[in-house]
Amino acid sequence: MKLKAVLIILSVAALSIACDLKHASSPGNREVLISKGFIGDNSYRIVCRGYAAEGVVGIQRTEASKRAALLGAYHVARSVFTDAVAPDRDGRTEKIEYREDHVILHYVISKKGLKNMVRTRAGD
Repeated sequence: MKLKAVLIILSVAALSIACDLKHASSPGNREVLISKGFIGDNSYRIVCRGYAAEGVVGIQRTEASKRAALLGAYHVARSVFTDAVAPDRDGRTEKIEYREDHVILHYVISKKGLKNMVRTRAGD
């Protein structure tokens, strides 16, 4: 039962991040994606902001912000690369910057031949 609850919460968080990524430039929404790009033939860096839900305070706010930024990085990775890249296994957190109302996560995906695993079309 606890597993189902956690999966539902993660799904809702991922959906809200995906919506933020799609509408980041519209007024009133927060920018999530800061930058993304190759840093070598086999490495790709994604820099995302993560925000906690309203009303969350203390350490829970920090942890929720980190989780939101990580899910944002996963979302970007899944949209850039084919299914040959697993963001959770092929990536690592390089750096986390703590801000007053959000965190900035630097996430690096490393895999041999990574440039050959970029999606060429939306359906890849």
